[in-house]
Amino acid sequence: MGDREEIIVERKQVEYEIREICQAIIHMLNVFLLPLAKNDEIKQIYTKKINEFYIYLSEIGAPKDIYDAGFFIV
Repeated sequence: MGDREEIIVERKQVEYEIREICQAIIHMLNVFLLPLAKNDEIKQIYTKKINEFYIYLSEIGAPKDIYDAGFFIV
């Protein structure tokens, strides 16, 4: 495998890991922290964080192959 192919493989791996981490954090905020928020200010903070992680996901872009696309199925 040449340098270009190695870079492509490494980039796909990093993108997958970032997607995985963002989805885990979004899930944690939605399922555990947001329902326990005691006031509207805390809910707003958690909602802003959720939006930030969705922005990170959009910056990475959609998965390029069918194997990565399965990651987004809930």
